[in-house]
Amino acid sequence: MPTLSVLFSLLFACTEAPAPPAAPRQAPPDAVRVAQAGQESPLASPDGRWVAKVPLSAVPGREFATWWLPEIADADGALHYADPEGFPGRFNVYWAWDAEDRLWLYETDEGGLWVFAEEAGQWTRRPPREGEAPPESIVARRAR
Repeated sequence: MPTLSVLFSLLFACTEAPAPPAAPRQAPPDAVRVAQAGQESPLASPDGRWVAKVPLSAVPGREFATWWLPEIADADGALHYADPEGFPGRFNVYWAWDAEDRLWLYETDEGGLWVFAEEAGQWTRRPPREGEAPPESIVARRAR
């Protein structure tokens, strides 16, 4: 019998406790989700004059924890527009520039389509006007 107890002692002494499970990796709140085509940030306009960023940021005191907050800067990095409203981060948004240096944004929550355009020297956010057509990448995303 002493042999059996020695074997059990050795068996338990050599067994390592399992490592605790790793904590899930979380992105910082201001991280940009670029998980799918149409979410490239920063994204330069076709002529290179403008750069759009659409970060997913924490906004304290608002209904949802994170928000997509479009920004438009010039090629030197000077900020010309920061969207004060944004779009809830629990839904996806997709964006693309058109040939006229307008930034189009499609939000999946309500299927909304928005245009960010420089008009009279100032950037604005507005719905598309009659006769304006979004870039093909936005059309394709809306068709899904």
